[in-house]
Amino acid sequence: MYRRNDQKLVVMKEIDIHGLSVSERNLSINEIKVLSILDHPHIVSFFNSYEWEGKLLIEMEYCEGGNLADFLAQLDQPLKEFEILTIFEQIVSAITYIHDRNILHRDLKTANIFMTKDKIFKVGDFGICKILSTQKLGASTVVGTPHYISPEMVS
Repeated sequence: MYRRNDQKLVVMKEIDIHGLSVSERNLSINEIKVLSILDHPHIVSFFNSYEWEGKLLIEMEYCEGGNLADFLAQLDQPLKEFEILTIFEQIVSAITYIHDRNILHRDLKTANIFMTKDKIFKVGDFGICKILSTQKLGASTVVGTPHYISPEMVS
């Protein structure tokens, strides 16, 4: 989809709000709140949000290269060390940025790392993130994709 004002290609995340519970609706609102305060070259950019015909639409940067999971699955040969370090640095840069703002992503996995056509990697999908009130306060709930939960959280 193209934005009217500048014809920039964007993606619209569509959430049907009719069937959402109160907690699910709050997660959607939380995602918008968090995305709207983030501005980093390795985080998917947020542009706007709308409610239309019972749907919540979140307008974001389109990363035409897909996600890191698909990129890695399609490789014919292993990445070179320099390529791995470049990707890693971009992801760590984004995570450091959000942690400096007391935000936990809580679902960091290769399917939530997106890639532009120029192979710039960006963290996305802040649907279950948490804003902490202080740096010493931790998150007390266990959420995320089970295969990616740390051993400490499992125990």
